[in-house]
Amino acid sequence: MGTGKSALEGVGRLSGKVKAWMQEVKRQRGKEMQMSEKRMQNGYVWNALAGAVNASEAVLLSMVVTRTDGIADAGVLSIAFAVGNLMMTIGKFGVRNYQATDLKQRFSFSDYFWARIFTAGVMVLSCAGYLLYCIWSRGYGRYKAVVVAAVCLIYAAESVEDVFRLKGQPYMPMSEHINFYTPKALETLLVRNGFQVLAVQEHVERGVLGKAKVLAAVCRKGG
Repeated sequence: MGTGKSALEGVGRLSGKVKAWMQEVKRQRGKEMQMSEKRMQNGYVWNALAGAVNASEAVLLSMVVTRTDGIADAGVLSIAFAVGNLMMTIGKFGVRNYQATDLKQRFSFSDYFWARIFTAGVMVLSCAGYLLYCIWSRGYGRYKAVVVAAVCLIYAAESVEDVFRLKGQPYMPMSEHINFYTPKALETLLVRNGFQVLAVQEHVERGVLGKAKVLAAVCRKGG
């Protein structure tokens, strides 16, 4: 009887510790969720502002040039923007998509940087070849060629700058990825990896993406 009573008291103490630990985890998770929601709201605002500025850049410059220098110069600027945007496809080369989704960090920032330097260099050479062709066979004058070249160089610099936007991105470590387990599956996984499972608890949290079930396991390394 004494042994059974001691066992029940031990289980009760363990259960109390687990509950206290779960409450602390829930409190910390609540703080993290609030910070995450605030970051997302700020991100929406800044992303909208950046999109508006980027979309209105060419329009505003064309309006200013049209008002100050006339339609002919505005036409040259429009051609320069068109050529620059086409060349920037070569400069960026879709590398940002790989960099932004490289959660395992298979490649370092240096790899992405030098890849972007290479593609930007190919972009500049392609622009030079295009201008030589236009001067030779399309009758581009010096003024028009210089404007197109200047816009392409600006876009080449923007292509290189783009790689730095993700340099300080806090990549999500693999330990923080969302995995989906049932309590039994989590317990089986821990046991197969040499742990002795003492308790598995499940509770519901409300976050940015809605309600989510969170599992917490108390275990120790098996001897």
